[in-house]
Amino acid sequence: KIDSSTRVNIYKITDAANATTYAAESGEPIYKDIIPASTGEHTGVVTLPNDFAFEWGADYLLEVNGIVTRTAVNKTRLFLSERFRSECIPTGSDYDNVKFGANYDRTDRSTTFYLWAPISTNVQINFYRTGNELDTRKFMAYRSMTKYPSAESWKGVWTLTVSDKDLNGVYYTYNNFVYDEQIETVDIYATALGVNGNRATVCDLDATDPEGWEEDFANAERIRQYNSADAVIWEIHVRDFSISPDSGLTYKGKYLAFTEEGTTVKGTDYKSGIDYLKELGVTYVHLNPVFDFSTVDEEYINNTDYTMKQNWGYDPKNYNVPEGSYATDAENGEVRINEFKQMVQALHNAGIGVIMDVVYNHTYTADSYFEKTVPGYYYRQELSGSAGTFGYQSWTTNNLGNYNLSDGSGCSNETASEREMFRRYMVDSLSYWVEEYHIDGFRFDLMMIHDVKTMNTIRGTLNGLTEQGAGILLYGEPWAAASLGLDPAYENQSEYHDIVPAGKDNFEKFNSGIYAFNDVMRNAIKGEGDGGKGYVQGVTGNAGKIESGLNGYFYGVSTDKNGDKSIMYTTSHDNYTLWDQLIASTVTDKTPTLYSASNFVLEKKNMMAATLTLSSRGITFILAGEEIARTKYGNHNSYNAQDKINEIEYGRQEEFSALYDWYKGMIELRVKGFPSIGKTSPSGIEDKNGCLIYYFIGENDSQVKIMMNPTSSAVEIDIGDDDWTLIANSDGLSNGKVFDFDSADKVSGNLNLKPYTTYIVRK
Repeated sequence: KIDSSTRVNIYKITDAANATTYAAESGEPIYKDIIPASTGEHTGVVTLPNDFAFEWGADYLLEVNGIVTRTAVNKTRLFLSERFRSECIPTGSDYDNVKFGANYDRTDRSTTFYLWAPISTNVQINFYRTGNELDTRKFMAYRSMTKYPSAESWKGVWTLTVSDKDLNGVYYTYNNFVYDEQIETVDIYATALGVNGNRATVCDLDATDPEGWEEDFANAERIRQYNSADAVIWEIHVRDFSISPDSGLTYKGKYLAFTEEGTTVKGTDYKSGIDYLKELGVTYVHLNPVFDFSTVDEEYINNTDYTMKQNWGYDPKNYNVPEGSYATDAENGEVRINEFKQMVQALHNAGIGVIMDVVYNHTYTADSYFEKTVPGYYYRQELSGSAGTFGYQSWTTNNLGNYNLSDGSGCSNETASEREMFRRYMVDSLSYWVEEYHIDGFRFDLMMIHDVKTMNTIRGTLNGLTEQGAGILLYGEPWAAASLGLDPAYENQSEYHDIVPAGKDNFEKFNSGIYAFNDVMRNAIKGEGDGGKGYVQGVTGNAGKIESGLNGYFYGVSTDKNGDKSIMYTTSHDNYTLWDQLIASTVTDKTPTLYSASNFVLEKKNMMAATLTLSSRGITFILAGEEIARTKYGNHNSYNAQDKINEIEYGRQEEFSALYDWYKGMIELRVKGFPSIGKTSPSGIEDKNGCLIYYFIGENDSQVKIMMNPTSSAVEIDIGDDDWTLIANSDGLSNGKVFDFDSADKVSGNLNLKPYTTYIVRK
């Protein structure tokens, strides 16, 4: 209760590690017996004198009415102040080249550490013998970091150089002294880890390069130059790629499975693994999260309980290190790095680019290494809707007076990309993956949570990293899971006008080279949500949205003029696979065998969907296995389901050979056969009784015409008197194939377009 008898003492600690105070070691307060201004029965305001010498790197403790329990003052609100930006955000030539984390110099075998922790009173580094957090044995005694380069121009950066010990392979953590606590935490810039990511490792990264790694960069440059012009992306989870019993792959569930060549489905000539990808013709592999994540125990990766070893990985823990459960040895920090590089190298040798799925919008827990380093800074607080300080809204608080976190991610926390040091972290992290691992693109989970300025900064930075930097793909989901904590007040300030959600409504503010999933076209093709119906299931009223999508547009969105920014797709790891969606929306009696058995009508609908995504303007994205009717047996959210649900069953090539050949043919038509497809809008589109007819014009007046009938009735199509070659017919060509560039079938005049059928002709 706050009344006239209330008195407040304030203490200041500038070196918590040594427990000294600003006034004296006796612990005398710097301000004593302050009478608070009462603003309510249980709240009061303490105003300090104008000459108060505030320090960022000091803890201020409040003691009320002589109660010995002192409470550290929370500085979170101050992070929005211009003074914080001026005094604590490292900028300028002295700081632009600071490389945060552990920097190992293999010449003199020294290591220099940099850490940004502006509100800490002290930081120490612990050195351990092993990466197991239960093993307390030290490599050597802790050492204290110092402010860089001096207290006057410190900008919150701490540093330490160790030159008397070779720390290569040594594990380390930070002791962070903040808010009158000692917190042990992992370096958020860690580039190598012990098992389960609970200790960082000093690493000679050059020693992790596989043979020929220097030449791999030239391969990456070529991929970024050529593949980015004809991007056909195949989304896969590392474990799912190889884990099936029929895969014929040795390194099941591991990075190294991508390096195996000459593999086939057991007992057949059907290809698997990387040879399967080369034959299919995709130009990129999109990997579901492969940074270190939380929910798979790397010490028990061979446990028979699948729930302990399977997860999609959208639960980030350490962003700059590969996940250890996909390595052959998670205990040795160098192994996962080397094997990840071998995977990238093998895909590059096959002419295939590598895209990482990145999840910077939240962490697995709010009690993360970010929070343990600078409490309150890296996450957005929940907006109250009422006016607050620094020109922004107030934040909601809980019963203890702590700020509530915003939850636009739906995962109980939401990162703050608009705050300069998290924006810098994202830029540094992505740049690191490009430079160290030769990654060719990034897909942003819930991209709308980030702000446009951050995305444009990332785009500009990657453009300048390499000669072909502009060919590094960037795309994401232009939506969030819930309302954001990104204050709309930013948009009303001229210098922050681009700090707005990176969603499709703000596409006009995106720089060139940032793409987004076109969910409008997706829903128009195969229906909204699980079990919905779209154009390929006969909802011909969607034809207008399909036409818009073929031009690369987001139907009805103000940015429809930006036809070069769409990712065209029907399914991804989320929700039903395309095959399961077709079953759910058209079949009443869903028997267990239905998911595995061929179905002529559903296959033709699947071919129609593939045709639309692969002939639309923009970038094509397909879920791995979509081309062989991949099923998850009706599981719409298989993020931790058993392998039988998630695995790629390469043996389905036999049952669904026609569907596979259709995808292979469409990919070849787009990438090599008729280059204007995908790069430009159709030259003409016609809707006749629900049937779509559209065509593309190429060099020397060559043409490709695509015709599809999603209805149950045949429709006559007049294709003119010229002779056309029928290269694709989902009912089958005269030679028994469904797609054949060397087809001898000729058509002209009136064409009888049968129900559920797609024809492709050229001249």
